[in-house]
Amino acid sequence: MHTQVKTTDCTLSASEAPVLERRLARIQRMLSHAEAELLTLHLVLQRHPRRTEYRCSLRLTTKDTVLCTTRQRSPAVRTLLTQAFDRIEAQLNRRREERLDRRTRSAEGDLEATIGR
Repeated sequence: MHTQVKTTDCTLSASEAPVLERRLARIQRMLSHAEAELLTLHLVLQRHPRRTEYRCSLRLTTKDTVLCTTRQRSPAVRTLLTQAFDRIEAQLNRRREERLDRRTRSAEGDLEATIGR
């Protein structure tokens, strides 16, 4: 997976970098079926100039879709990363469930549902 991390007016501390690495590894495990060359993750962290607040934008691009989390705000970078990756993982789980539903849905059940209407 290609990973790009951009920070504006802030840096990742020694305690935040392992959180980022752990969450990236978790995303890679969730997408183990996909080719690594087709996965791109863009993470943008910004510190608000006047407040003690950080903003985050996370975009995961796969072969056929783009998953985004934007407008994430938090007073700490660590909680910001956790919130952003939780949202991406929720979107990945939703997509996986949709694929499973389509694959496990029986053709007969759909046919009966459309004829019965």
